Amino acid sequence: MRVFPAMKRCILHVGMPKTGTSSIQESLFFGLNDPRFQYFTGGEVNTARTLLLLGSDDDLPLHFDGERGRDTAFLAAERQAAQQRLARHLEEAQRSGRELIVSGENCWRMPENELRKLKTLLEQTGLRVQVVAYVRPWKEWLESNFAQRTQLVCMYRSNQPHPSIFGLANPVQIDYWNRIQTFDGIFGRENVLFRKFQPGSFPGGCVTRDFCQLTGISLHESQIRRANDSMRLDAVRLIFAYGKFANREAPHGRVTMWQHRWLMNRLMALRGPALRFHSSVVEPLLQPLLPDLELIEERIGASMREDWTQHDAGDCIRTEDDLFRFSEESLAWLEGETGIRLPRGQPLEESARQVGALIHRLRHTFPGFRILSQSALNATHRFWIRRTRSR
Repeated sequence: MRVFPAMKRCILHVGMPKTGTSSIQESLFFGLNDPRFQYFTGGEVNTARTLLLLGSDDDLPLHFDGERGRDTAFLAAERQAAQQRLARHLEEAQRSGRELIVSGENCWRMPENELRKLKTLLEQTGLRVQVVAYVRPWKEWLESNFAQRTQLVCMYRSNQPHPSIFGLANPVQIDYWNRIQTFDGIFGRENVLFRKFQPGSFPGGCVTRDFCQLTGISLHESQIRRANDSMRLDAVRLIFAYGKFANREAPHGRVTMWQHRWLMNRLMALRGPALRFHSSVVEPLLQPLLPDLELIEERIGASMREDWTQHDAGDCIRTEDDLFRFSEESLAWLEGETGIRLPRGQPLEESARQVGALIHRLRHTFPGFRILSQSALNATHRFWIRRTRSR
């Protein structure tokens, strides 16, 4: 296993998304006490927003600042503040002799010009940038990413795009060979480590421990946070119906972060099979990428091959209608949460509309601060740390 040598450097962790990034970020944000390292924060655990401000000249995605992220004056002020925060961290790292850790999975899909701009900013005080990227097999990643996108879209009103199984991902994200060449070309092949996301091969099955071992960070086991934000198929179906119908017709617009977290935490309790796409859904996307597979595997140093047909005989998604085939267990759970009985035997779309309406009703029974989950308490903790660290 390749491990970076100790040197004065900036470690840039670029994801990719859905490869345990949240666990790495939360562990380092809350628990890093190795005096040789310093974790860069833009006032948040995940510096994705700050890195976008530093590297990109575009508007911010809606899940960061809503419509404010499209205001020119607001963005100019935020970019200036982000540059000042980075400059302070770089100066502190140079003064103390510590190595800087920067983590943002959005870097994975940054175009070349934005990555070059970010590299220049990170190197301005003489630190050498070294990149770490975990890469996940294609189909497995598409399934996990779809579930995540479904969660995000349900936070917005009807004028936001709803995820479709026929538009699973930005082509840049799954063109691994292009990403490899881009990072190697900008940062130098010797400074970029691509590693297959394969928890079974990591120390203790933990991506955070693997990351720390690769980079030489000392982090006590008690400081490792295992963030798991993956939803099972039943939960994805319920949320997809809400985003497709009820949320697009509701007058409330964007819900509060607390409402969203509360609902997602409740849905995480739903067990059952994982979300799987039928091979016929992913094949048109992935077949054109296969000619580069051997090059990708050689560069990563691991097999990235998958059996796309492995789950075809089971409960997998072939069309959008399959996302409306709710299990009896999930309907019973929703009825128990809302106290309302759902009729059976309805046409798929009508059934999905009724499910969406009940999810909307459930979301707006949020009990406020009378009941806070551990996730919500963590968010409160992050808020106060953000206020302290962003000054």
